[in-house]
Amino acid sequence: MNNAELGELLIKTAALIRELRKERDTYKQKLADLQLQNRIDKIAAEMRAKGINKHLSEEELRADLEKHAKEGKLDMIEESVKLAAGNVNFTGLYGVGNVDSSSPSSVSAAALEAFIKTGEI
Repeated sequence: MNNAELGELLIKTAALIRELRKERDTYKQKLADLQLQNRIDKIAAEMRAKGINKHLSEEELRADLEKHAKEGKLDMIEESVKLAAGNVNFTGLYGVGNVDSSSPSSVSAAALEAFIKTGEI
């Protein structure tokens, strides 16, 4: 093999290596995306099981979790969901039995105080 052939072989080899690196990086990104989607699915399922954010549709919940993942907050959310109690009934704390009231200002101060003192609703 002469120098010209060796040089041509090295050029082709370098191009092939660059192409393989690009392909590898593409698959690494696809794997990372699939792992993130799997993690989001697990968190969403646990949130559904615990009754967290049940006012959101499945698509809205997933979109919200994806947004938080991009912001770097998914670890915090995942830990919070693990620590959250499931399906807690706060009916007595909200006016006229409105369990889905999202406004903390609708909480009756007297009912909240009674709950804190006695642990009963």
